Amino acid sequence: MVTIFNSTLSLKEPLQKLILEIIEKDGKPPLCIVSDTFMGFASEVARSCGTFNVSFTTAGAYGTAAYVSLWLNLPHLLAIDGVFKMPGFDDSCCFFSVDQLHPFMKLANGDDPWSKVVKSLLLPSFDSIGFLCNSVEDIEPMGVKAIENLTKLPVWCIGPLLPQCMLKKSEKDSIFESRSGKDPIFESRNGKDPIFESRIGKDSIFESRSGKDSIFEPRSGKDSIFESRSGKDSIFESRSDKISIFESRIGKEHGLSPEECISWLNEHPERSVLYISFGSQNTISTSQMMALAMGLEESERPFIWVVRPPFGFDIKGEFRSEWLPKGFQERVSKSKKGLLVKSWAPQLQILSHSSTGAFLTHCGWNSVLESLSQGVPIISWPLAGEQAFNSKMLMEEMGVCVELTKWYSSDVDKEDVKKVVETVLGESGKGKEMKEKANKIGMCIRDAVKEEGDFKGSSAKSLDDFISTLLCRRNMSS
Repeated sequence: MVTIFNSTLSLKEPLQKLILEIIEKDGKPPLCIVSDTFMGFASEVARSCGTFNVSFTTAGAYGTAAYVSLWLNLPHLLAIDGVFKMPGFDDSCCFFSVDQLHPFMKLANGDDPWSKVVKSLLLPSFDSIGFLCNSVEDIEPMGVKAIENLTKLPVWCIGPLLPQCMLKKSEKDSIFESRSGKDPIFESRNGKDPIFESRIGKDSIFESRSGKDSIFEPRSGKDSIFESRSGKDSIFESRSDKISIFESRIGKEHGLSPEECISWLNEHPERSVLYISFGSQNTISTSQMMALAMGLEESERPFIWVVRPPFGFDIKGEFRSEWLPKGFQERVSKSKKGLLVKSWAPQLQILSHSSTGAFLTHCGWNSVLESLSQGVPIISWPLAGEQAFNSKMLMEEMGVCVELTKWYSSDVDKEDVKKVVETVLGESGKGKEMKEKANKIGMCIRDAVKEEGDFKGSSAKSLDDFISTLLCRRNMSS
C-alpha cells in the first residue's frame, strides 16, 4: 500500500507535460489546477507553468485537519495516559487514546515508511493558494478553523457535492420534523440564533468581497450554478421517484435492482429501517460479520445490509452463506425483517426514503454527507483513513452518532449491536434527540447551496469568493 501511495509522485512529470500542452493549445495557462490534497506536487507544477494550484480535500474539514495534523506532527508520541492534543485544534479538544488509533497511525514515529510517504505527499499542498473542502462551514466550524491554523491558507467550503434531488427537501418535508411543529433541540432558548444557524447575512470570511452580486450570479436572475442549466431535472435527479438509468443498470448487474430495494422499504413504517453499508472499498472480518448478523436478528429491527466478502477475501468475489449464521438469510427474508444486497445498493435512494431511520456506516465522508443531508442519524464503525476522526466529530460536536466499534480487527458483541441499534432507532431518549439534531443539520446542509431571491447559501458564497480570489490573483500576476 505504501508503494502505491508513493507511486503517485510519478504523476508529476506527466501532469506538467499536460499543462504545457494546454498552454500551447490555448495560448495561456489555465486559471488554476485543482489537485487532491495528496498530490501536493501540483503546486510546483502550477508555479512552473505560470498558474496556481488549489488543494481539494474530498474529506470533511475536521477529518482532514485531524488526519493531516497527526501525520505531520505525531502528537500521539507525547500522549499522557494515552490521551493527546492535536496541533491546530483548540486546547479544549482532546483526542482519543493512542490504543484507538488505526494501526498504521499508532506505529507512526516519523521514520517509518508510512510517515515518510504521507509527509512527502501532504506537505507540498501547503504551497497551494488555499483549500477547497466538500463540506459546509456552518456544520464544521472547528474543522475549518483547524485547517486554517495548520496551513495558514484560506479554506473554501463548497459542499455538499451531492445530486440536486437530495438537496430539495424542505423543512416541512423532512421525515424528522419536530412533532411540536417547532425547531427541535437546536432552537435557541432565547429566541435568537441557534447553534447551527447560518452565518450568512452577517459578515463572513467567505462573503463576496465586493458585497455585490457574485460573478456567478446568472444574468437572467434565474438558474444558479447549482441548478440544472436547462431549468429541468438534472441527469442525477430522480424523476417521479424513479431511479436514474445509471443507477438502475448498476443495480441490476449486481442481482438486485434499485426498484426492489425501494419496494421493500415501502412496506415498512417511517424511520424504522437501519441501512448498513461500509462503502465500496471496505469490509469487516468474518467474526464481526457473524456478530453483526446475530445482533441485528435479535434486535428485530428491519434492515437493509449491503454485504461483501469479509476481510481477507476478495471483496469483489462471490458472497458465501457460511459467513453468516446458518439460515440467517432465509429467516430475515421470510419475516421481511432484513434485505441482504450483494455488493451494491442505491444508497442515495435508500437514505432519502422516509422509512430509513439510521445508517450504520464506516464514516467515509461521502456517506456521512449523504446521510446527514437527509436528516438520518449515524451508527459509526470507522475502518480506515480519517474515518475515526469523522466519527469523533459526529458524536462530540454534532451529537448525531453512536459509535459501535473501530477497525476491522476489533471485537464486536451481538449484545452491543442490539443495544446500539435499539438506541438509535428508538422513538424516545437518545434516539429521538439524535434524529432531531440530524434533521437540523440536514436543513443547514441543504441551505448551503440554495440561492433563492436575496438568499445565498454559505457554500454558494464560498464558491463565489474562491473564483473572485482566482481572478484577482491572475490580474495581479499579469
